Amino acid sequence: MTYAYDLQRDLASPPGHVWRALTEAELLSRWFMACDQDLDTLPIGGTFTLTDPDAKGWSGILDGHLLERNAPDRLVYRTDERDGSSSTTLTWTLTATEHGTRLQLHHAGWEGLRGFMTAQFLRMGWRSLIAKNLTELLHTIDR
Repeated sequence: MTYAYDLQRDLASPPGHVWRALTEAELLSRWFMACDQDLDTLPIGGTFTLTDPDAKGWSGILDGHLLERNAPDRLVYRTDERDGSSSTTLTWTLTATEHGTRLQLHHAGWEGLRGFMTAQFLRMGWRSLIAKNLTELLHTIDR
């Protein structure tokens, strides 16, 4: 059985700013993980690496594969843990709203009991990353 979760957050920033935070390596590194490529210019099928030097309980390295990009509305990529323990797909959807952007994340692909536990742990992590880190970064971009 595979596990997935969905997260939705309304942000007070325009879609273009949110898109930049999701795709520009320097900005992505400031709120999520260090990234070695700009996803906005990486060719579809291209690879990138996400790194968390402070990771605990896993390698801290994800090998990414860009699957789809429709700026500034939809971004899809797969991440594979360097140690081969998991492969998941992240689908980001941005929708303009009257007051900013509705950001939706569909994160899918965990398998088995370990995958279920990881998905539950990351659900809490994503909420914090988006509510705190991404929101703070967007305030600096919006200025």
